[in-house]
Amino acid sequence: MSSSPSSPHLFLSAAALAAAAASLPLPCFAAAAASAEQGSSITGVTASLEAAVASAGPAGPVLFAAAYAVAVAALVPAAPLTLLAGALFGPVVGTAVVSAGATTGATLAFLLARGAAAPALEKVLAGRPAWDSARSALSAASASGAKLVFLLRLSPLIPFSLSNYALGALTDVGTGAFVAGTWAGALPGTAA
Repeated sequence: MSSSPSSPHLFLSAAALAAAAASLPLPCFAAAAASAEQGSSITGVTASLEAAVASAGPAGPVLFAAAYAVAVAALVPAAPLTLLAGALFGPVVGTAVVSAGATTGATLAFLLARGAAAPALEKVLAGRPAWDSARSALSAASASGAKLVFLLRLSPLIPFSLSNYALGALTDVGTGAFVAGTWAGALPGTAA
């Protein structure tokens, strides 16, 4: 991955977004951590999130989308959260909330990988013939940007969370193309 002048800005933006997400007053995270320490299942975590969303009133969908985004960036399977969004908000609002959370979390992971992992990977892989071949293929594919991301999102064989980091660290896909391709391609999977 070639280093561009905006790489430090991307990393700082992603770090700022991560810090902002981590500092949100999300009582569900504290309750979820307490539940996990006590050995309870995903049911306890979803119940905690459900209670936090209910107590947030009109800000509940925003709270849920923020929690969803953090879960996506943290590589937590989001299927239970998608189902919970449908149960809490109904199919239309639930889909909008999950779509916003999934796209935000994917973008956060993409930017973190672009800023932190890409330079380290470039140093490790530079000069290796297999990497040089793969790099030229990735560069050619990256030229398609949003189309590449869109098609990857439609494939059930490509793990959503891992692909966020891989696309950020290994490709030259632009951030705007990543966001557009992720939103459009993930929309069928975010139906709540």
